[in-house]
Amino acid sequence: MDNGTAVTTPLDILGPDYTVSFWINRRENAKDGEQILFEANSTPYGKEGSEEMCHTYQFKAVQKETGKVGFSRENYDYSFDYKLPEGEWVELSFCSGENKNVSLRVKDADGETVYTDPKFYYKNHPETEMSAKRGNSRVNTLLIPFGRIGSETDSFQGKVDEIVITGTNPMPAAPGAIPHSEMTVSACSQSQTSADGREGPAENAIDEREDTYWHTDWSSDTSLSEENPHYFEVTLASPHIIDRLTYLPRQDSTNGMIYRYSIEVTRPDGTVQLVADKAEWGQGNGFF
Repeated sequence: MDNGTAVTTPLDILGPDYTVSFWINRRENAKDGEQILFEANSTPYGKEGSEEMCHTYQFKAVQKETGKVGFSRENYDYSFDYKLPEGEWVELSFCSGENKNVSLRVKDADGETVYTDPKFYYKNHPETEMSAKRGNSRVNTLLIPFGRIGSETDSFQGKVDEIVITGTNPMPAAPGAIPHSEMTVSACSQSQTSADGREGPAENAIDEREDTYWHTDWSSDTSLSEENPHYFEVTLASPHIIDRLTYLPRQDSTNGMIYRYSIEVTRPDGTVQLVADKAEWGQGNGFF
């Protein structure tokens, strides 16, 4: 990623009770100043040019007041007591409300460290640290911004990989997404429901749970091959105009993740249109 680089996702703001985890490598000799990792698509609200003007939620690899990892919301900038190293891969996890407090987990060569009680600054008083005056009651929960990876303004400079979002709430629907209740699904093959109820039939792909998944009958079905590939079919209750497809891969393993795919659409009159041919999907187990 580079300054001014952003990737739009079908999501916006998640939580509370969500965690976003990812691997990150900050570029050596990157510019000083703010660097945004994730931000919401939501526009600022309130009175333009006044103290009531509240800006969007953001996670930051570099917070402008401190140079440390943090987040911003409602005109406050928060900083954990951790600074990203340059040229080194580390794993970060933003926890939106663990133990009733926002936290940052860091895994690196030295092990795992959890940071809580971030320092914070108000936008109109960037030189004054506020937590000593107001306590940390403002950060007991946090919504996860995930409308954009990076930013069109002050984007993170470096690499981000293997983004994973987990939470205790049902899986969020993308804005404008067709409800799963309007879908019926079938597949080339499917296994029986496992003892723990997590893997098996095609319906698991649309049950709005991130811990279940469709699985082919891998142990006995030998019909699948390069010439006779896997397929997954979704039938809609009524016609829709579709401009994107989003899927969440299996969360506990890389086994079965989509690598190469084609998409065919059957119109109401029965004609079939090929809209993607042997395209390649991204790697990792976050949303695609």
